[in-house]
Amino acid sequence: MARTASQFYAMKWPEPPIIAMLTRTTCLLAFTLVLCLLAVDGAITEPPEPTDHPNTTPFDPSVCHLPSNPGPCKGFFPRYFYDVKTLDCKEFIYGGCGGNQNNFETANSCIAFCVS
Repeated sequence: MARTASQFYAMKWPEPPIIAMLTRTTCLLAFTLVLCLLAVDGAITEPPEPTDHPNTTPFDPSVCHLPSNPGPCKGFFPRYFYDVKTLDCKEFIYGGCGGNQNNFETANSCIAFCVS
């Protein structure tokens, strides 16, 4: 009995073991590559050193007049800056490096430093 083309293509052929091994290896390599690219791109970052006002010397009120500055890094750290227009501390997202000294970990530390 002759088989038709559709019957021939519908038959299941066993997958050679080498194909299964290459597929698993390729998947693992792709996953590793993605993790490496994320690390290089800065998406995986360490949190900044805990300080209330980075790079400041004892009380310098001029830092409260600086604009918010997230810095060049790509982290995502909620911080607070003193807004001279509203005379209040507002939240902004700090990238994890650079920026300026108008950068506080908590609203309370911002208020204590700039409002008091």
